[in-house]
Amino acid sequence: MLYKSFNEDTSSFGFLTYNEAKVRKDVLAKSFSQAAIETAEDLCVEKVKSLCAALERQSKASKSADMFFAYRCMTMDIITTFCFGKSVHAVDAPDFKAPIVLTLEATNPIFVRFKYSDLYKNMILKCPPNLSRILSPETAGLVDLQQVCLLLFSRF
Repeated sequence: MLYKSFNEDTSSFGFLTYNEAKVRKDVLAKSFSQAAIETAEDLCVEKVKSLCAALERQSKASKSADMFFAYRCMTMDIITTFCFGKSVHAVDAPDFKAPIVLTLEATNPIFVRFKYSDLYKNMILKCPPNLSRILSPETAGLVDLQQVCLLLFSRF
């Protein structure tokens, strides 16, 4: 039920039976091997160093840093690099206000509605973006997130 609210009912987490999940599990098992975990550790260290460099730039500019968004940006860089092989360089955004992170933050309240209303979810996710914004202005962040993701990941 939970993953269905994210329109992910066919993801690895959304399968309800063992037989459905086993096929996906077998493919994903390589991603969690000892070698893959060691590679992920190196990736995390690299992204922590990038965050430290960004924090140092903020400090040299005599600017405070919003650590909430700083960590979110670092996390986004780790996830996009691990999953898509390319970072979105969110930690390099001015004041850690990367568009993808801001948009993701704005979408959080919407997921509760999606969880309990397929009609509402489908109305927003399956409409053209401009129409979705008009029908439900509070979901503009989600529509923007979809557009940002399409733009960012179409380059891969």
